[in-house]
Amino acid sequence: MKLNYKLLALLLALILAFSAFVGCTPGGNTDETTAAVIDGTEAPETEPIPEGPTLYTLISGGESHVRIVRPADADANSKVVKTAIELRKTINNVTKVSPELGDDWIKDGATHDSSALEILIGATNYPETAEVTKGLTYGEYTIKAVGNKIVIFSYTDSGYTKAINQLFTLIHKSLTEEADGTKTLTLASDQLDIKNQSEAMTAALPVYEGGTFSSITDMGDDCLGVIIEDTTPEEYKTYLTKLEGAGYQTYSSNEIVGSLFSTLYTDKYTVNAGYYNNMDEVRVIIEPFAEDTLPTKKSDAAPVTTSQISMIGVEGIYNGSYQQNGMCILYRLSDGSFIIVDGGHHGNSGIYAANIIKALREQSKDYAKTDKEITIAAWIISHPHTDHFGTLMNEYKQFTKFNFERIMCNFWPEEAFETAKKTTSSFASGNYKNYNNTVNVAREIGVDYVVPHVGQVWWFGDTAFEFLYTIESYLPTVANAFNTSSIIFRSITSDASGKKTTAIITGDATGHAFNICNKMYKNELQCDIMQVAHHGGGTGGSNSGTQSAYALMKPSVILWPVGQNYFPNVEANTYNHVLLEGKNPNYAELYVAGWQGNTVTLPLPYTLGTAITNNIVEPK
Repeated sequence: MKLNYKLLALLLALILAFSAFVGCTPGGNTDETTAAVIDGTEAPETEPIPEGPTLYTLISGGESHVRIVRPADADANSKVVKTAIELRKTINNVTKVSPELGDDWIKDGATHDSSALEILIGATNYPETAEVTKGLTYGEYTIKAVGNKIVIFSYTDSGYTKAINQLFTLIHKSLTEEADGTKTLTLASDQLDIKNQSEAMTAALPVYEGGTFSSITDMGDDCLGVIIEDTTPEEYKTYLTKLEGAGYQTYSSNEIVGSLFSTLYTDKYTVNAGYYNNMDEVRVIIEPFAEDTLPTKKSDAAPVTTSQISMIGVEGIYNGSYQQNGMCILYRLSDGSFIIVDGGHHGNSGIYAANIIKALREQSKDYAKTDKEITIAAWIISHPHTDHFGTLMNEYKQFTKFNFERIMCNFWPEEAFETAKKTTSSFASGNYKNYNNTVNVAREIGVDYVVPHVGQVWWFGDTAFEFLYTIESYLPTVANAFNTSSIIFRSITSDASGKKTTAIITGDATGHAFNICNKMYKNELQCDIMQVAHHGGGTGGSNSGTQSAYALMKPSVILWPVGQNYFPNVEANTYNHVLLEGKNPNYAELYVAGWQGNTVTLPLPYTLGTAITNNIVEPK
């Protein structure tokens, strides 16, 4: 028989092609890359058939097959714990079955059961949580399935709110009812792959490497703070490099006995990062960028006058009895500008505003011929109690006749204030509204509203104003005294010969605020001039904190913002004794503010015995 070779060759080629096709199907040899060749052309490879999504049956047959887990060390009032409870309650509401609710505690050396179906909420110690949080920014939240774990994580409370709301939507969509009336809740892995932004500012921050993430806290005044614990100066410096790599430009840096601070910025945000020495803690404060978020720098301008600090009298008679008027400190600087600190109450028909205006004019008469030539470079409000900022709040229109540049204050957030009100009776309901008033005043009169941060140095004339403490250093701890929010700063004035004078202004700071300063700065708190905190009165329940701070300060000169009639009452407080003769080795001079309109002026840098007093005799 005669063979048809052409037909045989064609049949063999078809058989080879079919064999190649069979070898590329699921279950075949997919590791081999050799393809059949027909007419010298490689046959295209076929993709493996993808697997379907993993299904997680949480509830079925009237029983729960899942456990909800949160960190064992989470505070009972934290958003993480509340989210876990809310999730359990929601599942129970829609299925009538309650999943087990537990924490991530395990014995040393033990591991978690990877086969158990669990929903992990927050920074648990599970490896699945660690895997999911890699690459997540501070401003993002995620829901993601890994193995038999469903991980829910966010750095922010708002992120947990958004995440849990999305999960609730999935739960309602995925619920089915069986013939026996029970509910089945099954979620698919492709549904559980969510990552979204919860907050824009913190999303602009790179994640800190090292230490232990503590919280992202609302710091008030449109500022958010990232708090890292158990960290080191080296990790902090590495983070500064990471910030620069993310586009932030370093504007200024400062060091105070091992505590490190930097201000950085982009065209969108300003960041103030600080390593708190002796506390092993880093706080990173971010806020919207504006020119006034960057501290003023030292000027080379020629001086027009000498520098000095004045304390203005605070005592008056109202309704037939002696009353105090808070505190008013006035700096005159070498460039001729003024810094007002607090200012006192607004009572007695505006006499306290009149006293400040009189002092401004008197102290500038040699170089300023008109009110517009008098510059109020900053009005610093230590805290919003009316005996400290009442004059500014109620008499601010009187100061628009001057060249008024900025109001500086750092008030705490409304949420923290509302929480504190529930824990103590010492909080007046109007105090937080005072913050809003301050912002509105700044807007109305067209001055900058500036939030100073810990570690920043603001230069005015020949004097550096260095902020040692604000409420940002205390949060998120709930304060038991409104005065714990009082700013503490020090001024350092130097002359051409190198002589300098350091003054610490404390406002109404409590012992709780001083405790933080004591840990961070220790002997660096020693100063030449010191303003007694809270007029020498209550310490917010921490006498030891106040006494320790005074023992570290060891001032030569003490400014006591009370009148003569009230002074004996507070001088007797035991925590004040450490300031006075016999306890303070540097004690030399004590000045009581006295009657309304009195002034005590100390030339800066200060030489003992050169104070100028203007005593106005009180009425009989």
